[in-house]
Amino acid sequence: MITGIFSGMVMQRDKENKSLIYITTDEIIENISCKAQNGTNFDVLYKDGVISGIPVGGPYDLKINDALYTDIYVGDLWILAGQSNMEGNGVLGENDFNYTPNENIRAFYMTDEWRPAKNPLHHCSIAKDLVHTEVCHAAEQRSGVGAGNALSFALKMYEYTGVPQGLIACAHGGTCLGHWNPAGKEVGGDKSLYGAMYRRFTANGSHIKGILWYQGCADGEIWAEKDFTAGTTHLFNCMRKDMGNGEILPIIQCQIGRWSDEYNQEDQEHNRCWFSIRRQQLALNDTIENIDTVASITYRTDDHVHLTSDSQWNLGVKMAEAMVNLIDPELARTIGAKPAMKVGKMFLQGEKVFQEYTDVVIEIENSNGDLVAEPRAMGFSLAKEPDVIDNMRYPYDAYVEGNRIIVRFRMNIKDLSEYYLYYGYGCNPSCNITDENKNPVPCFGPVKISEI
Repeated sequence: MITGIFSGMVMQRDKENKSLIYITTDEIIENISCKAQNGTNFDVLYKDGVISGIPVGGPYDLKINDALYTDIYVGDLWILAGQSNMEGNGVLGENDFNYTPNENIRAFYMTDEWRPAKNPLHHCSIAKDLVHTEVCHAAEQRSGVGAGNALSFALKMYEYTGVPQGLIACAHGGTCLGHWNPAGKEVGGDKSLYGAMYRRFTANGSHIKGILWYQGCADGEIWAEKDFTAGTTHLFNCMRKDMGNGEILPIIQCQIGRWSDEYNQEDQEHNRCWFSIRRQQLALNDTIENIDTVASITYRTDDHVHLTSDSQWNLGVKMAEAMVNLIDPELARTIGAKPAMKVGKMFLQGEKVFQEYTDVVIEIENSNGDLVAEPRAMGFSLAKEPDVIDNMRYPYDAYVEGNRIIVRFRMNIKDLSEYYLYYGYGCNPSCNITDENKNPVPCFGPVKISEI
C-alpha cells in the first residue's frame, strides 16, 4: 500500500520547480515512470520515500509498480484552516455560479477526493475525518451556502505564479483554539481537528507552500480572549514544526470582522473581548515571523458574522497579494502586489481657524491607491480609560486625503491627550475606510494620544 499520493492531486514543487513529496509504502518500489497526457515521458526520481523531478505543470500519469495515478499536477499546495469564514458560509453569489472550474485550480475535498475547485470547498458533514461529525457535530451542508475566500485566492496565485494551485480543505465553523490543540496530532483525525489537518497534510505528500488561517470569533469571549495570543503563537509554531520541513511556512491570517447580533451590542464585555481579538491578531505581525494579517471590518455579511460572496472573493484576492509578498517579494514588487495595510506614522495638529480643536493625522501604509471613505470616515472613538464603553467620545468629523486619515476632535491638544484612540472598537462598529480596491484598513487601538 502506498500513502502520500492521490490521483488528481497537486504535488508541491521545490525551489527548482520540480515535484517534491514524501510517500510511505510497504512495497519495494521496482519501477516508477511519469508521462504527460500528450505522450511526453519525464524522468521521475524516487529515493528514501521522496518523489522528485516531475516539472511544474500537468496533467501527468504516474505509475508506481502496478499502481497508476492519473491527473497529477505539480505546483503549490495550501492548507485552509480555522472556522466558519474560512470554511465558507456565505450565500453563493454570481461569482460562484458563473465560475467555470479550472483544471489547474484543484481542491482536496473533505471526502479525500481531488477535483477541480468550486465553491463550496468544505462539506464537514460528510468528511472522512470523524472529528467533524462526532466531536464538532457538523450540520448538513445548506443548499445555496458555501461562499469562501480560498478559491479567489488560488485563482490570483495562479495568475501571479503560473503554476497549478491545490487547496486542502481543513476548516470547521464555530471552533475555538482549543479545538485546534496541536497535541491532537497524536490523536488523529477522528478525535482532533489538528490531527485531521495533519493527516490530510501527510496524505498529500507531506509538503505544502503555506497556510491560510481565519479564526478568532469563537475566542471573542471572556473565558478565551486573554489566552488568544499565547494560544495562536503556539499553534503557528507547531504548524510550522509539523508541516514546514524545516522552513518557516508563510501564514496569512484574517483579522475578524463584525458580529452584528443585536442581542450583544450593549454587552460591554462582549465588545471588549471581540475588539481584543482584533488587536491581538494585528499585534502578531510584530512578534511572529513570516505572517501577515488582512482586515475584513468593512465587508458585508449575509447574517450576523458570515461574509457575503462578493466580500469573500475580494478577501481572497487580498490574501493572495499578502501571500505573494511573503513568498516572493521581488515578484510582488514587479506585479504591484501590496502587503496588508497597516497603520504608520501618527501626529497631532491644531486647526488653523478653530484653535481649540485638534486633528489626529494617521498615515496608512500599503494602500492600493488613495484611501476611500464616503461620505466621511467612520469608526473612530475615544475612551478615557482603555476599553471602557460608557465614557467613549467621538470625533465631530473625519475624512481621508491620499493615504492619510484626518480625525477631528473638539478638544485642545492638552485635553485630548488624556484619551485613547480606537478605530473599529466593539463587535459591530460602523467602519468604512478602504483603499481603491475595497480592501479595509485594519482595526487598531488603543493608541494613547499623549504618546503620539
